[in-house]
Amino acid sequence: MDETPIFFDMVGNTTIEVKGSKTVEIRSTENNKNRFTCVLTVLADGTKLPPMVIFKGKCLPPNLPSEIIKKSLLVLDSFKAHKTPQIKLAFKDENSNLAVTPGRLTSIVQPLDVCLNKPFKDRLRVKWCQWMAVGNFDLTKGGNIKKPGYNVICNWILEAWDSIPKEMVLKNVVFQILWMEWKII
Repeated sequence: MDETPIFFDMVGNTTIEVKGSKTVEIRSTENNKNRFTCVLTVLADGTKLPPMVIFKGKCLPPNLPSEIIKKSLLVLDSFKAHKTPQIKLAFKDENSNLAVTPGRLTSIVQPLDVCLNKPFKDRLRVKWCQWMAVGNFDLTKGGNIKKPGYNVICNWILEAWDSIPKEMVLKNVVFQILWMEWKII
């Protein structure tokens, strides 16, 4: 399991413009600093669990796809204070889960960082670029493009995550297991 930040504007690193141009206009929603968090989880057999999306704010956005997990998850390292009964009690409700990463394994138990987050974000960026190209968006009073709605983003996340092949997940898990065995030796 790993969380990855995603910006509402998913502008790519490549542009096409006439050689010698002094400026290149990039279409965006002006939300290049606003972001949310997507939590991706896989099992050792290659199974992909539904993604969890964390948006800033106190209220849950309406009309989110039912496949998006809406509980909160707090992952802590194994610092002694994180495992106290007071901490466990503070997060004991139906909308929160608490997880503790085993000691000295924080850098090892991040298999999604190794090879799944980038292809996932690349697929998500394609969805954003298609949305921008079609032009099916609203404008602010100032004439700027509004960021895509939460439900639109969540559907993109589901589609992008679904498009990651199980074979890619399995290769990642096998790689991570072999790397952990090498690291322990």
